[in-house]
Amino acid sequence: MSRLQKKAIRMVIWMYLAVLVLGAFSSYLIILRPLKSEAVQRYKNQNEYMLEEMDSGLKIIEEYANYIAYSKDVQQEVKMYEQAPENGDLRYELSSTLNSLCYVKSGVRGIAVHSSSVPPVYSLIPPSEEEKELLSGEWYESVRERESGGGFSKGFYARRADGKMVKVLAYGKNFKNYELDFTVVIFLDYTELFGKIERFRSREFEKTYWMTPQKELLFGEDIQGEETQLQELVNTGREFIDTSEGVYFISRLYQYPYISIAFISDNTLYHVFSEYIRMILIFFGAFFAASLAGILLMIRKITRPVFTLSQVMAEAVRQDLNVRLTIDSDDEIGDLSKIFNQMIVDLKNYVGKLVEKEKQEQEMRFGLLASQVDPHFVCNTLNTVNYLAKQKRNEDVVIVSTALSNILRDRLRLKDFQIYDTVRQEVFTVRHYLQIQEYRYGSKVCVHWLVSEDVMGCEVPKNLIQPLIENSLFHGLADEDTGEIAGNIYVSITEKENRILVEVRDDGRGMSTEKAKQLEVGRENTSAKGRGIGLSGIRERLGLLYGENYQLHISSSEGQGTSVIIEMERMP
Repeated sequence: MSRLQKKAIRMVIWMYLAVLVLGAFSSYLIILRPLKSEAVQRYKNQNEYMLEEMDSGLKIIEEYANYIAYSKDVQQEVKMYEQAPENGDLRYELSSTLNSLCYVKSGVRGIAVHSSSVPPVYSLIPPSEEEKELLSGEWYESVRERESGGGFSKGFYARRADGKMVKVLAYGKNFKNYELDFTVVIFLDYTELFGKIERFRSREFEKTYWMTPQKELLFGEDIQGEETQLQELVNTGREFIDTSEGVYFISRLYQYPYISIAFISDNTLYHVFSEYIRMILIFFGAFFAASLAGILLMIRKITRPVFTLSQVMAEAVRQDLNVRLTIDSDDEIGDLSKIFNQMIVDLKNYVGKLVEKEKQEQEMRFGLLASQVDPHFVCNTLNTVNYLAKQKRNEDVVIVSTALSNILRDRLRLKDFQIYDTVRQEVFTVRHYLQIQEYRYGSKVCVHWLVSEDVMGCEVPKNLIQPLIENSLFHGLADEDTGEIAGNIYVSITEKENRILVEVRDDGRGMSTEKAKQLEVGRENTSAKGRGIGLSGIRERLGLLYGENYQLHISSSEGQGTSVIIEMERMP
């Protein structure tokens, strides 16, 4: 292994280590953090959806309580019961009515109505001891003390008739009018009423909690002292807390005082976009491995012949030239400095290319002189002049003949022949050409010139625009059956980033996309009648002038017109 190879490999290894470190840090900032933010936003939206559903469910219970209280049957039976509380039949009728109302809404365990002057009346299903205790507790007293409005209780567990414990939530509300003053309490089976929401929460989040306005767990279960931690989170007043373990979403219901806490771990968040991370790692791993292997092979391939050639070429240079260039270096680059004089050979090659290019330009000049004057065009124009003369349209004869004269004068300038001409001169010549065609085919063609004064002085290859317009006239706008020419042609010449863009577009019959592509790459049938003849000449001249440094684009579709765009370097 040569010295240059060792140096190059060391540089590549250090470079790759730096890129790996920088790439890891950049990946976290550019890829991982935005992906995590996107995943967090997704869970935030899910959490907001669940809050809306919970809020809506509680609102329905509130409306359901109003429905019970304002029921005429309930009000009438409460009034009668207050007048004769010892009457068992009246108590039973009220209980029966409340029992029937329990079936109006799913998830209702029972209903109690309590007037201030008589004992409370329950629906026919006997309440549990826990539900009875609720009506003697602080929450119920607070509801009774309110002038109006109601509220939900803290959750509690109640025993069903079959002995199983269920989660129960109660809603109480006072109702007053000029005749009645009573409280309606609805006992709700929390699991049946909000089970769908809770299942959705449990499926989307790893941990979910509900807390009361007093920052206590809704059902009082303190799992391994988590209530204290949750209280600390709520006390921060933030709705979004990103911890080392994961993310907490802390939200309050929009209309009710319950607090929702949902937790999602970082592992789950990363799992959401883990497939993207895996694909990125595989891609970058394969890219780095392949590029490293490729660079090492290239270093070996390049430096080995360089070492050999540096000695062979140094001897050849010493025999032919006296010029020396010395670079103080202890590797093969120092040896290659002795081959500096090889630039003389490159210079000779460059001069040869200049001579070849000048020869090609001369050939193009002759090609231009031979192709600029179309005999058919001159003949047809003279026939037009003859026709106008017979019609005694002397002014038109002068116009057409003047236009033809200007075109011929421009095309046959041999004394000061130039390969390039200004945009202004090209536009001037093309206008005369269009003036002649208007007399021949009528004035149903409208040419729109989108050329600013800024580019009028720019130089473009001579006779570039007229063949494109001629193609638009006879192969785009001409009717194949009648020969009538009608439509619009748009000519745009602009400058962008030191390049000239020439576009000729028509709204004629167009062509298939496949044919347009063939014309663009030069695979057209030049022996057939069509656009290809003019385009091939333009492509050949542009190739002589610019080599590969130009672009010709053709876009078209049948019935939608054709656009030809030429992009070339601006002449200094």
